[in-house]
Amino acid sequence: MNEKCEVCDQTFMPEPSFYMGAMFVGYALQIGLFLATYFGIRIINPNANLEIYMGIMITLVILTLPIVYRVSRSIWIHLMIKYQQQIDSLTNQSTTNESSSI
Repeated sequence: MNEKCEVCDQTFMPEPSFYMGAMFVGYALQIGLFLATYFGIRIINPNANLEIYMGIMITLVILTLPIVYRVSRSIWIHLMIKYQQQIDSLTNQSTTNESSSI
């Protein structure tokens, strides 16, 4: 992850342990994923045993952990850091200037 935003120079680590709250967001995302998987398995195979559920859930956690980790941190910083519309307009102006100079 970058240290600072390239556009607005906002630091992505405002204070020590800032992303501790992202663990709760990640937990909620994993619970949603587990519930969707559970009901999907129940619909596809109503007679599935515990080994099938556990195998699929463990595989799912291992495969989606990097994605959930990044998404939960992104959600957390978007909840805590106020978005400034001025930066968006500055970005659009710089993009327009770069494209017109080509």
